[in-house]
Amino acid sequence: MTNPYEVLGIPTTATEEEVKRAYRKLAKRYHPDANPNNRLAEQKMKEINAAYDQIMNGGGADTSSAHSQGGYDQSGGYGGYGQSGQYDPFGGGYWGYGQSRSDESRDPRMQSARSYINYGHYREALNVLESMAESERTATWYYYAATAHAGLGNTIAAIETAERG
Repeated sequence: MTNPYEVLGIPTTATEEEVKRAYRKLAKRYHPDANPNNRLAEQKMKEINAAYDQIMNGGGADTSSAHSQGGYDQSGGYGGYGQSGQYDPFGGGYWGYGQSRSDESRDPRMQSARSYINYGHYREALNVLESMAESERTATWYYYAATAHAGLGNTIAAIETAERG
């Protein structure tokens, strides 16, 4: 399996800013909007997203964190694969296996939205997300909402949502 730092092309000692910079560079290159109908670019983008999520949610470049010691998340998965072998583009492993890394990810609505996005059910993800009050909308909420809009082909709504997050 691929190390998330290798996916982003950065050293394990990279700062948070270096991680973000590498992610942005690769995202520009492999984003589905820049590569319509290109399955390889789509798969690469999923890998890039999973690597970024794993590094950022695992504690950044802190060498004491779990991701720096082999890259395994709490689910026992690596690089976005959980115990079931089912791919999660957000890097959280299979649903139900030690996936929560914060209080936010324990919210069943956020879990549902994430799962819907994982399986390409973008309209359903937006329905769940839009049912949440403004006061409950975190950066992750905006990320999921922007991803769902992008999945539906609503590029302008995706960009606007991402900018608000």
